[in-house]
Amino acid sequence: MDVSSARVLKLEFGITYTPEVFEVDDPATLHAFMRKHSFAPPKTHTNRSSQATHLPMLLEADRGPHGTLIFHMTRAITQWRNFGNGNDG
Repeated sequence: MDVSSARVLKLEFGITYTPEVFEVDDPATLHAFMRKHSFAPPKTHTNRSSQATHLPMLLEADRGPHGTLIFHMTRAITQWRNFGNGNDG
């Protein structure tokens, strides 16, 4: 697949295009980065808006095929309503 085809495929499925020179697909490298930079914004989208809230996260590398990020969001942050209803980003 050439770069332009990959870009169209990624954009069609809502995945951000990343130039090949910046792609990292080694799980150990990605997990090390996530452990070092454990403050991230989970994103959600609805038909009206998109939301992102910076939260501290923990990586459980052995949970799931790629690992699982665990975080806590208070009910005061209404974005929590968008998770688990098909709107997670």
